[in-house]
Amino acid sequence: MAAIERYLGRQDPARGREFSAELLDFLYDTVAIFPLAFPAYQLPRYPDLPLRRAVFQRYYIVLYEVTDEEIKFVALFASSQDAGRIGL
Repeated sequence: MAAIERYLGRQDPARGREFSAELLDFLYDTVAIFPLAFPAYQLPRYPDLPLRRAVFQRYYIVLYEVTDEEIKFVALFASSQDAGRIGL
């Protein structure tokens, strides 16, 4: 999360902090409450990893894994990107 905030805040630190806060709100208020409501997603490199895919602010894909003990944030990338091409 800190890397995302630094990247987006390179030219405007306030924007990086704002985006991170909005993402955390989405993860806690939506994903954490209904983790299985989002569709399953399969990464080409890791087909056996049970991931879920949520769309954040229409332009970002949030990948996460749901286990009995936790919800693990795996990746965030632009919806225009191909997960296989960016090394996921």
